[in-house]
Amino acid sequence: MKHNISQWFQELPVDIALQILYNNFSLENDSEDETEYIKFDSKNFAVNVHASKTFQEMFVVYGGLQYESSTMDVGYFFKDPNELYPSIKDTRQNTSVDGDNVFRFTAGGAIKLLPVVFNADFNITSIFTITGGISLQL
Repeated sequence: MKHNISQWFQELPVDIALQILYNNFSLENDSEDETEYIKFDSKNFAVNVHASKTFQEMFVVYGGLQYESSTMDVGYFFKDPNELYPSIKDTRQNTSVDGDNVFRFTAGGAIKLLPVVFNADFNITSIFTITGGISLQL
């Protein structure tokens, strides 16, 4: 869900929005054949505030700050065809992974050329990333 805060404050020099994200994805194959067992469960939550400014209807600069959390649980049947782990052979195994990111800072820009938009930004989190993209705005 995203809400444009700027609509309530017309005098602001930038556009500001608040966004909340929640995602839960689950998949399970629990067939009669125990060797085909697999289970996947992922949960993600994020809340952010971001601002942007458009110049001459062609150039956009933007930035934002986000809090995020994620978890992933995976279950599977372990066959051990090479017999390297005989103590857990032919058993169900489970593992959980929590995301490392807590806060994310993003800054970037875009250029609008007719219906094509080119963008590039960088993100500072537990891992520094640089991204770019091309999109169509019809």
